[in-house]
Amino acid sequence: MAKNIFINRFEETLHFHRNNGVLFVGNFWECSCGRLYRRSADPVCPACGRKNQDHPDCSAEMLVTYGSALLSGNESYVVSMILDS
Repeated sequence: MAKNIFINRFEETLHFHRNNGVLFVGNFWECSCGRLYRRSADPVCPACGRKNQDHPDCSAEMLVTYGSALLSGNESYVVSMILDS
């Protein structure tokens, strides 16, 4: 039986900022259709066609919970460590 295997080809310096106590990661965006994307890889949502510059950065919590497949192992570790601090 064949399995789909996701290979993360991206790893970049992560850009964090806080707004009202919520930690955001500027490298990722959350489309209004509910999907999460890496800004450098997906400037347009393939599902609905909306552009990333029209949407907010993704919260670190949302990224770790729902978008972990977008993160390399090192990025996941960094985001988790900053969330826990």
